[in-house]
Amino acid sequence: MKSKVLVTGGTGFVGRHVIKSLRAAGWSVIATRRSRSLVNTNCADKDILWWNIEKLGLDSVFNEYHKEIIAIVHIATAYDHQKGGEFKLFQTNLALPMDILNQAILHKVENFINTDSFFNSSNAQYDYQQFYTLSKRHFVEWGKKIAENTNIKFLNLVLHHVYGYGDSENKFVSQLSRACFKGGEVKMTEGSQKRDFVYVKDVADAYLKVLENTIFSNTKGFRSFDIGTGHSISIKEFSEKLNSVFGNRAHLIFGGLPFRKGEPEECKADVSAITSIGWRPKYSLERGLQEMFKNFNEELDL
Repeated sequence: MKSKVLVTGGTGFVGRHVIKSLRAAGWSVIATRRSRSLVNTNCADKDILWWNIEKLGLDSVFNEYHKEIIAIVHIATAYDHQKGGEFKLFQTNLALPMDILNQAILHKVENFINTDSFFNSSNAQYDYQQFYTLSKRHFVEWGKKIAENTNIKFLNLVLHHVYGYGDSENKFVSQLSRACFKGGEVKMTEGSQKRDFVYVKDVADAYLKVLENTIFSNTKGFRSFDIGTGHSISIKEFSEKLNSVFGNRAHLIFGGLPFRKGEPEECKADVSAITSIGWRPKYSLERGLQEMFKNFNEELDL
């Protein structure tokens, strides 16, 4: 019986938590990595097989383990906004997952879980994200068509504003958290725009729920799940709550920065699909922020 899950992007923020959730549920994991990617100590589980696709190739993992791989969880992504970065975005966000889909079809791995973003919603038109959203949107469209013409189950997870300790330092919540932890002035927009903030551990559990639901379901084709709380709060309210949990160390200057061009007024998840298969978030905003603060304190003690 097939029992392994192939995870891409396992060294990243969401990927690390997804792997921990899968392992806690008893799944065996093969995780792809690149030569420069560091395996975080939190994911240094001896039972995880880390596969360097730059040295060993993508096809080799399928050739060796296709009889055991029951599903693919594709999380790897790129956000390159630098000049010329659109080619990296195309390679990572479109060419790579298309190659993985092709390998899945050739080796009869039917379950494919894709990671999408609320940035691709119809009311979000961020200019600075245009190549990123284009690459992600095109892969979803390809996935839909491929699912219509093959036995692939293509499950699309649309992540809303994921937060938690350990995300990339150039992300909004990470920058704000470090500023609030250290203190000082923080210039921000007016903060009236609303977002659906969902804690990373809840997101990881959503992947697990979708995985186990689709494996034991006879439903074929494409299906999309919004992953969020179903509620939105303003950036200002979120920032003030975070600063409060972190001890009100920072002076938040709302209106100190302009809004980004094309920034939507509100984005929130339609959780009807994901709740229909039994998932609900366990973390309140207060609990998630408190755990983040605890993580920052533990980092300081190391």
